[in-house]
Amino acid sequence: MWRTQGFKSETSELWRGCSVTDRSHFANIDQLIDRFARGEQLSQSSFRKERVGYAFRSGTLRFYGVFSSHHCAAFVLSHAIIKRHEKLLGSDVQRMEECLAAFDSLLALPAIST
Repeated sequence: MWRTQGFKSETSELWRGCSVTDRSHFANIDQLIDRFARGEQLSQSSFRKERVGYAFRSGTLRFYGVFSSHHCAAFVLSHAIIKRHEKLLGSDVQRMEECLAAFDSLLALPAIST
């Protein structure tokens, strides 16, 4: 599991700016990511296909990511949001596409980041 550059700081900023209720979902997402990394199958309500990528979901919190088409079995977290709307925004799709393009352009995989 890799993260885009700046993912950790953006996620920390998101956590600081959200409500106490929304903060509880961060622990749920961490558990989902751990289960995913161990190869467990996740329910569609927790890990959902979103156009070009996938979303780890808990309450209103979404962690978006993509599977690499160039590097075998690589999944990259692109960004996280508190989702206040039903539909996936074009800006979220764009961020996932840019994440995938940047990651797939790498000649070698970076060190694993958890």
